[in-house]
Amino acid sequence: MPKKKRFKLKFYFAALIVSAVFSALIFELGSYILVKTSRLPIYNPSHSVEFLTYGFYMDINQNFGVWHPPNSKFRHKTACFDVVYESNSVGARDIERTRDANTNRVIVLGDSFIEGLGVEKEERLTGLLEEKSKAEHLNFATAGNFGTTQYFLLYQNLAQQFEHDRLLIGILPVNDFRDDSYEYAQLVGDGSRYRPYWRGEYPNYELFYPVGSSVDRDFNLKNMTKAFLREFTYTYGAVRYMKNVLVHKYAIYKAQQRQAESPPKPQEHDPLSIYSGYYDFSPEEWNRMRYSLERLRQASGTRKMAIALLPSLPDLERYIPEEPTPLYLKLKEWGDPHEVTVVDLLPEMYRHTDEENRRRYFHDCDAHWSPFGSSVAAQYLFVQLKADGFY
Repeated sequence: MPKKKRFKLKFYFAALIVSAVFSALIFELGSYILVKTSRLPIYNPSHSVEFLTYGFYMDINQNFGVWHPPNSKFRHKTACFDVVYESNSVGARDIERTRDANTNRVIVLGDSFIEGLGVEKEERLTGLLEEKSKAEHLNFATAGNFGTTQYFLLYQNLAQQFEHDRLLIGILPVNDFRDDSYEYAQLVGDGSRYRPYWRGEYPNYELFYPVGSSVDRDFNLKNMTKAFLREFTYTYGAVRYMKNVLVHKYAIYKAQQRQAESPPKPQEHDPLSIYSGYYDFSPEEWNRMRYSLERLRQASGTRKMAIALLPSLPDLERYIPEEPTPLYLKLKEWGDPHEVTVVDLLPEMYRHTDEENRRRYFHDCDAHWSPFGSSVAAQYLFVQLKADGFY
């Protein structure tokens, strides 16, 4: 190759590298500015090697998928909160608990609202209930798309090993139905994750895990690169956020297409309205949920069992005052013969404050409960559970 041509190729290659680096720096600077001006609600990098690990939410459990690595630490920093999560020796975001103990202990199952995303341990629902009731509340909840199928499997394979005399389950209607739907997971690009689903028709379900999925245990080069980008760049969070927004919009678009092809059936969600799992669940979604609850009731034996329905902002916006929601009526009808207490926090939290101040229940930059939201929820839940003899 002529010397002049080699020089041109080297020049073009160098120019390409410089352009890529410059573009990456511009994108990083833009992401930083958007985050600092509260226009981009993403995870903020810690810029610390202390948190350069797997992450706090990994598909690592053979039975129920996503869980926290044992004895791990993770800093969750955003524009409106900065909290360090720590797991105990079994991977629960909780203090160390003994397996054998006296009674007066409550196992608590749920997803990110029960885990307390964005709040300190003592400020979350279980911490406040423990303080009010003087009973230990062992928090086995986790974020990471965790539904009632996984609640049952986590209880059966882990939480049940800890002595307790009560079981409290937090159901988050805004996503618990979707988290148990393999069809929805495929629609939003999560169909290859290692997580369990019920397959079949009620009551003849069987468990299945997506073909080709596997637990993620190795801190390999791919995971190491992701961890580095997560903890040292704003670009990582920005790209993930944009991807999630686009995937969500695509899911709505596909739902609109399906609706145009066939008219909605009773209890089927109109994708043009605000989604609320209190109202918009299908008969099949309800069957999967109640089957998981029936398995939990069976596994819990004679222990007291209670279900708490946890409202999100869309639920508060959809709520029709003084009318019990369809989900509450279904759960109450199921719970009474199974001796399960059902508490719906939606009416009380709706009445507790006016529409203008209702947003205070949630973080300014995130859809999870703020310390104020957790405190109001704990206040009403404790009163109702005590009145029903749970405490």
